[in-house]
Amino acid sequence: SHVWQDWRNFVVVRKVKESEEITSFYLKPEDEGEIPNFQPGQFLTIKLDIPGQDKPVIRTYSLSDYPENCEYYRLSIKREPAPNGLDVMAGIASNFMHDRIQEGSVIPAKPPNGKFVLDVQKPIPAVLISNGVGITPMISMAKACTLLNPTRPIWFVHGARDGNFHAFRDEVTELAEQNPNLNVHFRYSRPTPEDTAKYHSVGYVDAALIQELV
Repeated sequence: SHVWQDWRNFVVVRKVKESEEITSFYLKPEDEGEIPNFQPGQFLTIKLDIPGQDKPVIRTYSLSDYPENCEYYRLSIKREPAPNGLDVMAGIASNFMHDRIQEGSVIPAKPPNGKFVLDVQKPIPAVLISNGVGITPMISMAKACTLLNPTRPIWFVHGARDGNFHAFRDEVTELAEQNPNLNVHFRYSRPTPEDTAKYHSVGYVDAALIQELV
């Protein structure tokens, strides 16, 4: 009953480039009131007034953090380019967020929602598999387990093209240093010489890798 029901204005208090494609936006409520925590894996619905669009553009983005005290929401958004060889526009919302939304911008949002969640308290091992921007709900899940159920065995398996396209590498590595039950494996499909010692194997995340690790 204490959760707001409809749109509520949030201020972008921080904007951080995480990789070549992904940028994070930290949102705090404009009214400075409390915000509810969320289940790891849930998303936030936002509304953008984009010039040239005849109505607001509504998008959902996974919450990519799990702070101990929920004082902000973090969205980590991939810039979606126009697909090669197709007469299709680049992602309207993601490009607007990257190019036009800055610290101080105000964005209306609805409460966290979604059923793709991890039941943190279960004791059974969890295997979190992602590629590219798919890391966003997985890092939330890994952080929630580390905070709330650190004895649970977790495998965090993530694929990226190379280090330039790998968001949150340091954040996940630091998390694993705090949590001995968090097993991390990064697989790069096209590593560069600069990536030496920053990944564990070469190729794509596939069933064979999961069987080998878990």
